[in-house]
Amino acid sequence: MDSNGVGWRVWNTIPEGANLLGEDYARGWLTFESEDALRRLVPIPADWEQVAQQRLELYCRLANEVPRHTGPFARLRLDVDATVDDRRSDARR
Repeated sequence: MDSNGVGWRVWNTIPEGANLLGEDYARGWLTFESEDALRRLVPIPADWEQVAQQRLELYCRLANEVPRHTGPFARLRLDVDATVDDRRSDARR
């Protein structure tokens, strides 16, 4: 959660094989995702997993905003997944 109340997910992305984003991204980047934005930060700061929230927010502000080709990734919920699995089991009977 940043100081404006926006929730962000952050993870490191390490490409395997060919990288279409260019040489700067060859060793990976941090991906920041909110409901409305997608950002990438290169290079990956070595301390990103241990820093205080304020430093992580600074990293997010420094990241380049990139176009989103899909919506935010769906968040799996156990109760919904169990219902889907139950329906599949019923359909097989």
